[in-house]
Amino acid sequence: MGLRDAQQAAMNQALRTILSAHQFGIAEGPLGEAPLVLGLTRPDG
Repeated sequence: MGLRDAQQAAMNQALRTILSAHQFGIAEGPLGEAPLVLGLTRPDG
């Protein structure tokens, strides 16, 4: 794994953490790609 790949993996993991903390539903994208956002999991209101 090169430096660029390691940086991309770290950014994708940070994105997963942020989206989860804000209660967004996510699905894993293809290997090496960012997660897919499915929408909010919290109720509106």
